[in-house]
Amino acid sequence: AKMIEGQRYNQADVTALEEAIKRYFGRMGYAHTEVRSVPDINDEDKTVDLSIVVDPGKRVYVRRIQFQGNDATKDEVLRREMRQIEGAWLSDQLVENGKVRLERLGYFENVDVETIPVPGEDDQVDIVYNVKEQPSGTISAGVGYGDFAGLSVNAAVSQENFLGTGNRVSFSIDTNRYAKNLQLGFRDNYFTDDGVSLGGNIFVSEFDAGRANLQQYNQKSWGVGLDLGFPVNEYNRLNFGIG
Repeated sequence: AKMIEGQRYNQADVTALEEAIKRYFGRMGYAHTEVRSVPDINDEDKTVDLSIVVDPGKRVYVRRIQFQGNDATKDEVLRREMRQIEGAWLSDQLVENGKVRLERLGYFENVDVETIPVPGEDDQVDIVYNVKEQPSGTISAGVGYGDFAGLSVNAAVSQENFLGTGNRVSFSIDTNRYAKNLQLGFRDNYFTDDGVSLGGNIFVSEFDAGRANLQQYNQKSWGVGLDLGFPVNEYNRLNFGIG
């Protein structure tokens, strides 16, 4: 209320204040809070005393959290992104945080959330997230032939949600008469239940300089890499890697 004390009376500001109070109680499980503002106008000194009546009602609890539309993505991939907990009181902010985290995955074209009252109960609701899946990977391939390079073949596959597990898998191969390259990559975004990620990659490369009309030498190289990612908060991670 201090935000509008001393200011010119504006009904839009009063309405915004009412909504802010509802959101405040909504974060603590009071989903049906009623807020009513009663203005007492003093015509002599042109002032308004504003009384705000708040009825929080009953605290509401979440019975179940359900997902619809995830035909390819496993239920646990969505459930682990939730911040609202089943059996706890309903928090509008935590429900919205879950929606934002699902959108950030990149697996879904659209995410909607509904709060549905449980029939016969005035203090329980079900939370239903409706998702629309979208392609989360890329595939490319090519074949060619040239007098210098000979037969060349290349292919690449990258899948951010491999078999609906939420894991990232990548593969690429590129080969011709004088060079061969192969790369494999993998990342488990939830290697542990608290969100520590584990990733790795392998590459193999061969180059025959003589066939490329250069000096006569062959070069072979290979490598492996491993990285761990630790969540700091909702939006930041620390990643450590070795190769």
